[in-house]
Amino acid sequence: MPRKKKHKRGRGSEDEGREKKARKNARRGKRADDSEEDTGSRLDLGISSATKSSILVVLLFVLALLSMLAFFDKAGAAGEYFVRAVEFLFGRAGFLIPLTFFGGGIAVLFSFHKDRHAHIVIGLVLFLLSFLGIFAMSVSGDTGGAIEGATIIRPAGIIGQAFAYPFERFLGDVAGIIVLIALFLISILITFDISLRKLATGGDREDSGDDQGKQEGVEKSPGEAAGPGAATTASTVDVNKQDAHPDKPVRPKKHATFAGRLLRFATHPAQQAFDFKKRSVSGGVGMEEPKEEQKEILAVPTDTYEPPPLTLIESTGEKPKSGDIEANKAIIQRTFEEFGFTVEMGEVKVGPSITQFTLRPPKGVNLAKIMALQSNVSLNLAAHPIRIEAPIPGQSLVGIEVPNKKAATVRLFEMLKALQEFDPPSRLSFAIGKDVSGAPIFTDLGSMPHLLIAGATGSGKSIGVNNILLSLIYRNSPDMLKFILIDPKRVELTLYNGIPHLLAPVVVDSKKSINVLKWATQEMDRRYEMLAELKVRNIEGYNEKIEREGGDLPKLPFIVIVIDEMADIMSMYKKEVEAIIVRLAQMARAVGIHLIASTQ
Repeated sequence: MPRKKKHKRGRGSEDEGREKKARKNARRGKRADDSEEDTGSRLDLGISSATKSSILVVLLFVLALLSMLAFFDKAGAAGEYFVRAVEFLFGRAGFLIPLTFFGGGIAVLFSFHKDRHAHIVIGLVLFLLSFLGIFAMSVSGDTGGAIEGATIIRPAGIIGQAFAYPFERFLGDVAGIIVLIALFLISILITFDISLRKLATGGDREDSGDDQGKQEGVEKSPGEAAGPGAATTASTVDVNKQDAHPDKPVRPKKHATFAGRLLRFATHPAQQAFDFKKRSVSGGVGMEEPKEEQKEILAVPTDTYEPPPLTLIESTGEKPKSGDIEANKAIIQRTFEEFGFTVEMGEVKVGPSITQFTLRPPKGVNLAKIMALQSNVSLNLAAHPIRIEAPIPGQSLVGIEVPNKKAATVRLFEMLKALQEFDPPSRLSFAIGKDVSGAPIFTDLGSMPHLLIAGATGSGKSIGVNNILLSLIYRNSPDMLKFILIDPKRVELTLYNGIPHLLAPVVVDSKKSINVLKWATQEMDRRYEMLAELKVRNIEGYNEKIEREGGDLPKLPFIVIVIDEMADIMSMYKKEVEAIIVRLAQMARAVGIHLIASTQ
C-alpha cells in the first residue's frame, strides 16, 4: 500500500511538472506575441494596404528601369557591377531581370487589397527559374560542367545551368523542356492570379463551371438592330444575374447594351412564351436563347391590342343600408335644439360606407361648440363612431357622417366603367374608390408621382394594388405601359405572369429585386440622355415630338414598378434598396418611371 501511494505521488509530481512547463511556455509565447505586436505597431505608419501596394509598384518599376539602363551602360559604376553579377548568375538570359521587375509591378498593380505579395514573389521566382532552365537546355545542350566551371559565362548563368541539370539528367532534353514549359505557365497563373479560360478569352469571362451555369450579365436584344431607341420596346430585365457586390454600381460591358436586357416575356395570340426552364447554378431561373421567329417579335402593336372585356369582372352590386334617414335627420336636429342651437337640415348623401347629413348652423354660433356635441349626437343616434366635418370643404355647411347599418361592396366593374366614360386625359389615371356621396374617385399616378400604400394586415393593401394594376391595364396597351412587379410573398402578384405588359416575369426573389431596381436606374439615365438629344423636358414632350416629326425612334412607354412587402426587402438589403429607391423617387418621374410600394 505505501508503495502504491508513493507511485501516485510520483505521477502527480510529473503532472505538476508538465503543467508548470506548459504555463512557462505559454508565458514565453505571450511575451513573444507582445513583442511582435509592439514591433508591428512601431513599424505601422498608419498607411493603408492600397498605399503600400502603390509604393511597391513604384519601386518595382524603378528597379526595372534602372536595370534596363545598366545593360546600356547608362547607370554608372553601380550599373557595371550589376551587369557583371547578372552575367555570372543568369548568363545571356540576364535580360529577364528588368522583365521580372516590370512583371512584378504589373502583378502588384492589379492585386490591390488582396494581400497577394507572397504569391507574386513565388510566381516570379518560378517564372525566372523555369525560363532559365528552358534557355539552358535549348541553347547550351550541355549542363554537366556548369557547376565545375563557375567562372565561365554560361548561356543561362550558374543558376540556370544548376536548375536545368536535374531535369536533363533524369528526364532528358524533350521531357525536361516540356516540364519546364509547364512550370513557366504555372508561374504566370500564380503571379497574375488568372485562370486558363480567362487568359484565353482576354479576361472577358470568368470560369463558369458549366455551360448552362451562369447567365451573361448583359445581352443584346433584337431591338438594337433597328436603332438605339428601338430596343426599348423589346427590352426586358435580367432578374437572375447575381451581383458579387450588390452595394457597387452596375457597369455595363463595352460590348453590351445599356441595361443588360433580354427578350421580354409575353403571351399574346400572335406570340409564344419563351422557355424559362433553364436553371442556373445558384438555382435561379434563366432565359434560353430565343428562336428565330421569336426574335422578330419586338412589341405588341397598338392597333392589334384589345383590353380584356369588362364582363370578366364581377358586376353584381349591392346597395348600402343606411337606416331610416328621415328619423335620423329629426334626431340630429332635436339634439342640437336641446343645447340651444336651431339648425337647418340639408341634403343627405348616402355612400357605400357612411351617410352624410348636412346642416346649416345658425349665424353667430361658434363651430367649436357644434364640434363639442359629437358624442351627444352619437349617443342619440346609437351609432359609433360618427364624425362632424365643420365646415365641408367648399361649402358653408356642416357635415355629420354616420356609419351605415350595412356597408356596400364597391365593385371594380363600376369603377372601370366610369373610368371609360369619364376618359381622363392622363394614361396613368386609375380608380381608387367612391367618395361620401357614392361618386367614383379617380387620380393620376403621374401627378403623384410615386405611391406608398401602407396599412395593417387585412386593411386592403392588396386590393388597392390590384385595382391600380387593372385600371392601368384596361387603359393602356403594352407599348404604352410596362410593369415590373416584385412580390416576395409569391402569392399576390404572380397571377400577372404572362401578360404582355410585363418587362420580366414577376420577381419573387428579394436578392434579384436589387438587380431589377438597378436596371431601372440605368433605364432612367438612358432616357434622360434621349430627352436631352431631342431637347425636351419630359416623356410627354418626347412622345409628342416623335409623333409630330416621325422618324425611326419609337415612343417611350411608361414604366410602373410595383413592390409588394417592401419592408421585407428592406430588412434584408436595406443599404442597397434604400439608395436605389431614393434615386428613383427623386428623378424618375420626368422620364415616365413611377414607383408603387406596399408595406405594413
